Amino acid sequence: MSKKVGIFITIGVIICVLGGGGIFGGLYYQAVSQIEVDIDDIYITDYSINLFDQSMDVDLEIHASISNPTSIAVEIEYALFEIYFDGVYSGEGQTSSFAATQTPSTMIIDTLLDDIDEDQFILLYDLIIMGNSKVATIRITTVHAFGFAIDINQDINVTVSQSDIL
Repeated sequence: MSKKVGIFITIGVIICVLGGGGIFGGLYYQAVSQIEVDIDDIYITDYSINLFDQSMDVDLEIHASISNPTSIAVEIEYALFEIYFDGVYSGEGQTSSFAATQTPSTMIIDTLLDDIDEDQFILLYDLIIMGNSKVATIRITTVHAFGFAIDINQDINVTVSQSDIL
């Protein structure tokens, strides 16, 4: 009889441990998928224009506030994002690791748009040289945390003007 009790206790402990891990994993996944990102400013810190072949390189500095409305703090390995100016794809980037808690934290993301040409060149030339404001859209595509990737596909729009060129 005691052998059966021991087996039931062992099975119960295994179920509790695996079930608890599964519940925590589900809560963590939910917390990561609810990360809130606000883009405060996008600055053009440097650029080089090659008029001969109509291409340019642009360094961007993105100032963001990151938080998580849930009570679980999450550690993010990195987030992948795409950049659009007036709806035209201009490049992609990746953040460094960060933590998201209920208290918003600031983050500065440096990224390089390399060898921009064609439609992107015209848009950024119009912004940088001609001084016409553009709407920049940062699309957060994927967040990598705790060994798994979550597709976010969240768009954040910010107007970039000539005063944002440093």
